[in-house]
Amino acid sequence: MSEENEKDPIGKALNLQPINSIKTGIEAAIQADSDDVIHARRNIKDLIYRGSSSLEDLLEVAKASEHPRAYEVAANLIKTLVDANKELAELKFKEDKISNEKFVDNRSINNYTFVGSTSELLKLMKKTDTIEHDDE
Repeated sequence: MSEENEKDPIGKALNLQPINSIKTGIEAAIQADSDDVIHARRNIKDLIYRGSSSLEDLLEVAKASEHPRAYEVAANLIKTLVDANKELAELKFKEDKISNEKFVDNRSINNYTFVGSTSELLKLMKKTDTIEHDDE
């Protein structure tokens, strides 16, 4: 049990963790995810580099032999490299998302205040009503 739990008799009785330690655990999980993404990006970059150099050699073999199978293999390698580049871009997007992730308060707002006249409110309600009918 943590020191903060000792100060909080209710938390101690219910065996609850303080929110600070929960946030620290979440931050550690986000950091671990970020490290995994960085490692995966390094691997994909290495595979793209090796695949690109192999593609050059493969295209030379295909030109020299003029064999359809050699061109088929080259086309498959090109497709694989394109897919790897797409995956690399997606991982970069995910890495940025993880590094920019903040703790979001999941509370919802149930009460709204409208400032305006009743005619303005009716106009807004009519707009909303027509939008909902268009979706159906």
